[in-house]
Amino acid sequence: MFCRAAIIVVVAFFSVRAQPGGTSSSFEVVSIKPSAPPNGGRFYVGTRGGPGTSDPGRMTFSYVTVARLISQAFDIYPFQLSCPDWLNTERFDVIAKVRDGATKEQIPILLQNLLADRFKLKVHLETRDMPILELSVAKGGPKLKAATEVPEHPEGVTNEPSLGRDGFPEIPRGQANKLVVDGRARWQAPDA
Repeated sequence: MFCRAAIIVVVAFFSVRAQPGGTSSSFEVVSIKPSAPPNGGRFYVGTRGGPGTSDPGRMTFSYVTVARLISQAFDIYPFQLSCPDWLNTERFDVIAKVRDGATKEQIPILLQNLLADRFKLKVHLETRDMPILELSVAKGGPKLKAATEVPEHPEGVTNEPSLGRDGFPEIPRGQANKLVVDGRARWQAPDA
């Protein structure tokens, strides 16, 4: 099965350069540095701060790929981005000072301008046919079991996971649908 999807294609991408922002459609000041490789301890991946948060004057993008910044700036899914592989592997730490009065709705424009200014990003939009998968119920109906209630704070649960024999964090029984990242990650399904 195929569907038509809008795709953003990265046309050109050059090196990062330091420069202060200049207009109200850009961040006041931006610091972009390559992320240090994880040292086996805990680290944060994602975005913090900005308008509508407890730290509206500062946005921090930690250990993010440029592809993720592009996806956030253009409000697209990762599969809608066609770009060189390194945009999905090289990671950066970006700290941006947000201008007073900026709103949540303005963040995508600020990110687009940051990518164009600092990375010389050029994009174009095209439509492509893409394969898709369709999930449907098989004959005889679903074979899923009803979820069971899990106590909110089971005994023995701590904030610090212990490591199993395989070196991955152990998740206590009864803590279904939990993701623990501690240099390595483990997700545990219900009743596992």
